[in-house]
Amino acid sequence: MNRILTCAAAACFLLLGSAAAGPGPITISPGETVTARVADDSSGFVELSRGPAQAQDSAPAADTVRFTFTATANGRMLDIRNGYAKAFHFKAVMFRGSRSAPTSICAIPPQLSSFEMWPEPLDRLELSKPSLSAPGDQTIGCS
Repeated sequence: MNRILTCAAAACFLLLGSAAAGPGPITISPGETVTARVADDSSGFVELSRGPAQAQDSAPAADTVRFTFTATANGRMLDIRNGYAKAFHFKAVMFRGSRSAPTSICAIPPQLSSFEMWPEPLDRLELSKPSLSAPGDQTIGCS
């Protein structure tokens, strides 16, 4: 009986350990597309899908944001598509090897898209601190 309880406890631990992680930052590398939503409490992103980068001609689903990070002849480009009816803001840190530095990012107006470019051959970006603001609540700008 004790052995059965031990096995059941181990199985429960494995199941709990494999549960989806809560909201947090997104790490994206060149050649990837990630679709996410902003957590209800703005504590981070909830990742919905991840796959190879593809040309993005369409808007993302309502209340989601889609990031596509690509390598170009001139460096790296992050295409951001805002499916929210509010302005979308976030922070980003760029990584190249063991070095990292914050980078400025511009807010994306409601239901529009934007892109950011860097001439450096970045390895990845970490996207964090998402927030939404209603039109008129905050100036659309870069930080």
